[in-house]
Amino acid sequence: MNETVKFRKTPKFDEMKDNTLYRSLVSNYMCIDMMYKREDKLFGIQVTRNNEKVRKVEVNLLNKFLSEVGVQKSDFCYILCPIPSLADKYRIASDNPALLVDGLGGLRIWKLPADYGLSQCER
Repeated sequence: MNETVKFRKTPKFDEMKDNTLYRSLVSNYMCIDMMYKREDKLFGIQVTRNNEKVRKVEVNLLNKFLSEVGVQKSDFCYILCPIPSLADKYRIASDNPALLVDGLGGLRIWKLPADYGLSQCER
């Protein structure tokens, strides 16, 4: 990432810079914790320390977010980043699974190393 931008008001997709991490100053921002744009695609990252092994995505909330940002569902990838020890067991659920995946640009679970990659920083 080139830089990090903190925001209160949701930035518009067309005004975002590529390879810049956008993070809300609002602690309970809707459906994601941070986002970045790469070329013509938006990646939304949800970090969780929850031990329940499931993250529920509410379709109406996701659609509201996409509308505020001004990006098409097909140009958005939802990324869940759980606790490393639970990443293999985690799943993404929804109040309406068919609507969640229908037309979505991607749905991923990132598995980080147990030390969150800190050992890579020491090299």
